[in-house]
Amino acid sequence: MTRTYALLKLLELGPLNRKDIREITGWPESKLKFVLAGATNTGKVENHEGLWFRRYPDGTLQEATV
Repeated sequence: MTRTYALLKLLELGPLNRKDIREITGWPESKLKFVLAGATNTGKVENHEGLWFRRYPDGTLQEATV
């Protein structure tokens, strides 16, 4: 499982901030920065007011928590 895939699955449960993502995954900040940058560049995630949301192919954001 790639880190990007793990991040996308995690964000399906609802939006998270960087601190929460680091605590859940155990990734150091350097790895998290790399994963978020790559996912942002490909349009898979989006940051809105300090929270990271998953972006689906149709352009909608995952807003509801499971």
